[in-house]
Amino acid sequence: MEGEKWLLAFRYDDMKTAGEAYELCRDLVFGLDIDASAYRIQLNTVPHVVIIGEGPLLPPMRDMFERACAQGKAVELPQAIVTALFERRTAGKIPGAFWERRSQ
Repeated sequence: MEGEKWLLAFRYDDMKTAGEAYELCRDLVFGLDIDASAYRIQLNTVPHVVIIGEGPLLPPMRDMFERACAQGKAVELPQAIVTALFERRTAGKIPGAFWERRSQ
């Protein structure tokens, strides 16, 4: 049975700032007991950091992600992008999109 899905998205003025936020979020994902993924993507050449997950997003965890992304602006993403990101978690790379390389 799938858990509740959630998404946090932040828009940035430049790739450097987005990259710094992405790295903080990635480290949180790996450090917390949470089923989530962090991405740095470009939508229409605009950098975004997106964190998606399943299961409860407890307020302390949400606060950590929001602090990590404080230099960005919280935004809503088009439904097609949201769908693609959740598919990406299980299906692999989506053609035609710019994705941050996953750490190994």
